[in-house]
Parts: sequence; C-alpha cells; structure tokens
Amino acid sequence: MVSPPMKLSNIVRTFILPTENQENYSHRTLTKEIANNIIKKGFRFSNSFQKTTDEIIDDLVHLKYWDTLRKHYGEYIVVISFDREMLDQLQLKINSNFERQQALSKIDVSQVKGEEDIFILPSQYVKGYIKREDGEITVNPNFDPNYITPDLEKNLNYLKS
Repeated sequence: MVSPPMKLSNIVRTFILPTENQENYSHRTLTKEIANNIIKKGFRFSNSFQKTTDEIIDDLVHLKYWDTLRKHYGEYIVVISFDREMLDQLQLKINSNFERQQALSKIDVSQVKGEEDIFILPSQYVKGYIKREDGEITVNPNFDPNYITPDLEKNLNYLKS
C-alpha cells in the first residue's frame, strides 16, 4: 500500500519552513511517544547530526521529494531549528571535523559505543513535530532557536582535543 503525500497546508508549511534567520532540519520517527520524548529530553544522536536529519529548504518540489524518500522512516516529522547567525558564529570556533550541532549538545562520554560519542541536543532546539498523515502539529512550549548550552565552552574544548 502506497501512503499518500504529506499534507502541506499553509499552517504545516509555516511550521516546517525556516524563517529568514533560521535553519530547520527534520527527523522522522515511528511513534508519537518517541516524538514526545524528543520534545521533553532532546534529540539524541551518535557521531553525526546529519546522519539522521535532513535540512528543510523552502521549495515545494524539494519537500515532496524528501517526504517520499523518508516516509518509511516514520509517521512523525520532528522539526529542529537553530538561529542561523548563532550557527555561523559557532562555525568559526570549530574545525571542519565537527558539526555545529555537536558543540550545542550535551556530550555523553559515559555511553561511548566504540569510537562514537553520544550527543543530546537540548530540547530547546526542537520546534515540535508533525503527524505526516493528517498534518497535526504538536508544538514544543520550550522551543528557543537562540538557546546556548551552558556547556558550550567545555564542548568546544572536548571537540578540539
């Protein structure tokens, strides 16, 4: 059975698309419980933020293409958003071996899987999620794309070592 395309009402487009000064990313998950957990506890990833997220671009063809490619990863589309100026400033402080999102995360070195670090991006960057089937939006009340983790300097030092 082929699932229908994501409903892109004006409300959904406004929610998912980045504003002029933001970068937005999407992550798919299978259940509402996992999506709610990401809102509450943050977005957990190992080694690379880019591995399980896609940048959201204001282009209808692009949105439909990525929806078609990623729909099998889950019904719930978690939207993660960052202030672009903050990311640009952060890029100047890290080398190309690391992602800006790693520096903004809690780095959990106690749960190292082999050579991979575990990162937990604070929930403040999670805008919320969309249920793909009907476009229902759940908003994170603590969303703040300008949030700066108190561990930023410690993280930068860890990532440089």
